[in-house]
Amino acid sequence: MDDSLVMDANARLAALKGWTNMVDVGGALMGRPPDGGERGRGQAMVPDWCGDWSAAGPLIGEHGLMVEAMGAGGCAGGVYVRFDAFADRDTALRFAIVAAATHRLARRVAKAGGVS
Repeated sequence: MDDSLVMDANARLAALKGWTNMVDVGGALMGRPPDGGERGRGQAMVPDWCGDWSAAGPLIGEHGLMVEAMGAGGCAGGVYVRFDAFADRDTALRFAIVAAATHRLARRVAKAGGVS
């Protein structure tokens, strides 16, 4: 899996969640959080949903996702991924969770008349 694809997935979800002014700082995303980041001089590290279960896990409940690993791949919220396209099964499933959450959030934003 290309690291830029993972970074793009995290950035897209962050933007939909209200993060702004995002920049790549040595492989990590920094940006202005939705609450303005008053405690961090207006910037903070964007959660690494694709790389960290403590960040990806809450997305399952927030977006009502069913996550399942089966055979050669896994599925989260209707997004199927092949395990052999990723470094390991955990990474594949986190990517599917992020993709599904992003899709659902983009639909909600579009339905509300926002830009996605």
